[in-house]
Amino acid sequence: MKQKTLGINYSSILTDEEKTRFKSYIEIKDGYEKFMIVAGILFLIVIIMVIKTNSIETSTKVSILLVILAVGLYLLKFTVTGNIIYTLDVILQCFGIILIIVSYYYIYKHDNLLIYIPICALGIYYSVKYVGIFSNNITGQIILIAAPIALYILGAAMRKVKEIELLIPVKEKHERKKDENK
Repeated sequence: MKQKTLGINYSSILTDEEKTRFKSYIEIKDGYEKFMIVAGILFLIVIIMVIKTNSIETSTKVSILLVILAVGLYLLKFTVTGNIIYTLDVILQCFGIILIIVSYYYIYKHDNLLIYIPICALGIYYSVKYVGIFSNNITGQIILIAAPIALYILGAAMRKVKEIELLIPVKEKHERKKDENK
């Protein structure tokens, strides 16, 4: 029985020249085909597990998924050849900077430090090694490393201030606010 294809010949969507160009854009290194299949399946399983779990907050899930995608792209970068490596470099640099910013925020908030400190460390390592702004700039590297420590201390001080604020009786708070509004 013949299937209807609505008049579209799918074998002629890409010309031979486009197929050749695509193959030159991305080629799998010899001996890595099975590794890529197994790694792809494992990454897919991990992504599904992270999405389906209910014990992790949504913001943490997003950060973990970004890390998983970044690690997957990093592995892909070393198992392929061609011009895709330049595209992967740009994407990985963006992921590294996004992960650093997100982890800085959660380090400041003191939320899920066991997850965000390693994420921050990996982002800093990748940025120092591969991002052009930081790779040759010692001042930028020092700022990247010192920022989470400073944010952690600042976050601890802000938490302490809020705790002290909670200890002041409600009546005194209202009186103080009246004085501030005058």
